[in-house]
Amino acid sequence: MKTIKRLSMLFLATFVLASCSNDDDTAPTNPPVDPPSQNILQIATATENLSILEEAVIQAGLVDTLNGPGPFTVLAPTNDAFVAFLATTPYATLADVPNDVLKNILLNHVITGNVKATDLIGLGSGYNKTNAAGPVAGSLVDVYFSASATAGVAFNGTADVTQADIAASNGTVHIVDAVINSTLFAFATSDPNFASLAAAATDAGQEIIIGAVQTSTAVDPLTIFAPVNDAFQAVLDSDPTWTTVTDIPDAALNNILLHHAVRGNTTSDQLSDGMIIEMANMVNITLMLPSDLGNIATITSGNGTTTSEVTAVDVQATNGVVHVLDTVLMPM
Repeated sequence: MKTIKRLSMLFLATFVLASCSNDDDTAPTNPPVDPPSQNILQIATATENLSILEEAVIQAGLVDTLNGPGPFTVLAPTNDAFVAFLATTPYATLADVPNDVLKNILLNHVITGNVKATDLIGLGSGYNKTNAAGPVAGSLVDVYFSASATAGVAFNGTADVTQADIAASNGTVHIVDAVINSTLFAFATSDPNFASLAAAATDAGQEIIIGAVQTSTAVDPLTIFAPVNDAFQAVLDSDPTWTTVTDIPDAALNNILLHHAVRGNTTSDQLSDGMIIEMANMVNITLMLPSDLGNIATITSGNGTTTSEVTAVDVQATNGVVHVLDTVLMPM
């Protein structure tokens, strides 16, 4: 197909050149494309199933922002999405949500720039910074996306794009079927790289790392050094009786998980070479920056023999931050 496309383009170019040589007085022109006349907020106002979003924007004081030049990409929850969201909160109506809370919820649906669905499909998966404020000053919350030509685009594993690429004069609107919640739990359960971590943390008695922080507030965030699936597989391979992470004895698994978490929202710019951090299980880890293997950092675990490479940093949730590891840190 690529060959056919190239040949077609070559034929088109040859045809255009031939046409120009036959009639030098007439050059082919493309008709001008009129820019979208409505901005993001006007689109919400004109779209029946986005009326609650419009109310929320007004209540949260974001009218000027979404009327502004942008460009912004807005993930616009439907009315049904807001109704379902409110049912999971202590708020009976939208008006009951504190304005500052509502503002940050909405800003978690606003990405700076003009992001098309085809852009996300081309990338496949990853994280985008939103305009929502994280738990520490200056931090911006991420949203995880997964996208394919067949499955479409989804955010944090729960919000599917039902209508993509609505062009606005100041950006792009994607209508989604759920209000997006960017907690540590949401990242662990939506990003397939953390499937083993999520399974471990949600196993009986292991909710302290993921389940407990699902409802944690920004007052008490966590920093998670998150091992990827292959890291957990290496642990499973060390014992022939273990097939899944839930086969690891609860006490040992809980100790391992606590050895990957620390209270506070510690971003990469707060890490330094030789830094010693007491983890949630009260056992220290030690950092070496930069890694001698070319990665961001190397961490030595509490038992002094396990080292892990930090391969990515600063995936920011509303209740903490994630740094990605390639090896499970063994506490003892």
